[in-house]
Amino acid sequence: MSTTKAVNVMYEQQLHYLPPTIKRRTLNSIIKQLTECLKPEKIAGIIHDKDVNDEGIPVEKHVHVVLQFQHARSLENLARLIKEPQVSAFQKWHGNVNNAYSYLVHRTTDAQEKYLYSLEEVKANFDYPKLMKSISKKINKSNKQRDTEIIKQLLDRLGAGELTREEVISNLTGSQFAKAKKQIQDVHEQVQANKAKIWLEKRKEKGEPITVIWIYGQSETGKSLLAKKYAAKKAKNYFITGSSKDSFQYYQGEHIVILDELRPKTFPYDDLLKMLDPFGENPKAPSRFFDKSLMVDVFIITSPYSPKQFYDEIFKRKKTIDSFKQLQRRISYVQFMSSDYFEMQEYDIYSGNYISVPHCRKKNTLINGTKHPATLDNKKIHQEFSDFFPDDKEGSETNHE
Repeated sequence: MSTTKAVNVMYEQQLHYLPPTIKRRTLNSIIKQLTECLKPEKIAGIIHDKDVNDEGIPVEKHVHVVLQFQHARSLENLARLIKEPQVSAFQKWHGNVNNAYSYLVHRTTDAQEKYLYSLEEVKANFDYPKLMKSISKKINKSNKQRDTEIIKQLLDRLGAGELTREEVISNLTGSQFAKAKKQIQDVHEQVQANKAKIWLEKRKEKGEPITVIWIYGQSETGKSLLAKKYAAKKAKNYFITGSSKDSFQYYQGEHIVILDELRPKTFPYDDLLKMLDPFGENPKAPSRFFDKSLMVDVFIITSPYSPKQFYDEIFKRKKTIDSFKQLQRRISYVQFMSSDYFEMQEYDIYSGNYISVPHCRKKNTLINGTKHPATLDNKKIHQEFSDFFPDDKEGSETNHE
C-alpha cells in the first residue's frame, strides 16, 4: 500500500484532541513541538477560535499549521513522530502553498465569508506579514491583468453588436466598471453612430423622411399624455427627453422621440433644425458630454408654444438669417389642445398664425376623470398630519379671525 507523501502539508486538529507530545494547548507549544519533531523548513500556524458553522454556532477551537519540507515526507511518518493517532490530521496541500498561508487568516476566495483573523495571530519561523504583503501584491497584479482581459473581451463584443451596453455593465464588478466606464461609453457611442449611419442610408433609399408632430396648448390639457399614447401605439420602446441640461442623456437609439415641453431655450435653434431635418446628414442631438447619433422615425413635440410662437419667442429681439419657413417645412402635423377641445391646425401665411383646419375640431375627452395628484386625497393627508398634533384639553378647533 502506497503512502502519501508531500512537500507542503496542512496540519489541522481540535485543541481537545492534540497528541500527548504537545504538553500545552497553546500556539507556542504546538509550533515548538512540531518544529522539534518534524524539522520543517518553514512553519506557520494559528488557532482558530472565532469560527462558526453555517447556522452561526461557534465550532470547536482548532489549530491550523502549514509545514513546508525540503523533500516530500510521508504523512503517516509525520503523524507517528508526534504520536498523532489521526493520520488524516495531516493533509497534502494541493496547489500553490501561498494559498495555504493565506487560508490561515481566511484571506482566500473560498474562505472570504469566514471570520478574518489578523496577521499578528499567526506564529511562524519567518516574516509572515511580509509574505502576506507579497502575496497581496501578486494577487492585485493578477486581478488587474484579469480585469483588463475581461474588459477587453466585453468591449470587443459590445463593438461587434453581440452585447448591449447594459449587458456589458451587468457582467462587470463595481471596480471593473469604474475602470471601464469611459471605454464602454466610447464604444457604445461608436456603435450607435454606425447604426445611425446605416439607418439613414436605408431611409434615403426608401425616400422616407422623418415625421414631426407638434402638439401645443396650455398646461394640463393632455399634451404629454396624448404623445405617450401615440408613441406606445407605434412602438414598444420610445424615448422622452429629460432635463433641459442634458435632454438626450439616456437616449439609446429609440425610433420614436417625444420632445416634451419644448421651449425656446431647450435647444439652440440651429440644433433643433438639424435634428428635425428630414434627410439630414448624420443627425445628432446635443448632449452634455458628446452629441448623440439619432435614429428617429417620429418626433412628437409637446409645447406651450405653436411653432410660430416658438420661433417668434426666440428671435423677437434678434436679427437672424434663419427664417420660420425652415422650421415650418420640417413639421408634418400641428395639433392644438385646450381643456375643452383639440383640433388640427395649419399655418396661414397671411395672418402669420396657425389657424383651425375646417371640420377637425373635436371634444377633448382625454383629460376627463383625471385629477391633479394634489387633489386626490387631501383629507387623508390632512388627517395623517393632524395625528402629529395632540388635541388641546377642550378638543376645540382654533378659530379663524
